[in-house]
Amino acid sequence: MLSHQDRNDEAKELFEQAIANAEKNDNAPKLTYALRVMGDFWKNRGNRLEAIPHYERALELAQKFSYKQDENKLYYRLSQCYQDYDQKEFERCLLNMYKSQKALRGEENEILED
Repeated sequence: MLSHQDRNDEAKELFEQAIANAEKNDNAPKLTYALRVMGDFWKNRGNRLEAIPHYERALELAQKFSYKQDENKLYYRLSQCYQDYDQKEFERCLLNMYKSQKALRGEENEILED
């Protein structure tokens, strides 16, 4: 039976393979997803600073290819990571998340609800 650490190591390796395969195949949607999942892997283990580069790279792809839903999710995750470490970045992420939500909902002149 695999130990908890062995399962974590195995999961990390699978995520790294997914990133490498998406890069090799020039598959932006899968790469964006794989990077977000790798960021989740680190964030969920309490290592928010390790998660940030994965989220930032995924965000760059989401912006480049107009993956608006992913962009919103990534700003949220980044805000969670920056919350206790960098107030300026935390606020930047919240503002951009708000703008992204607004664009997704098409509410140019309304206050975001919910």
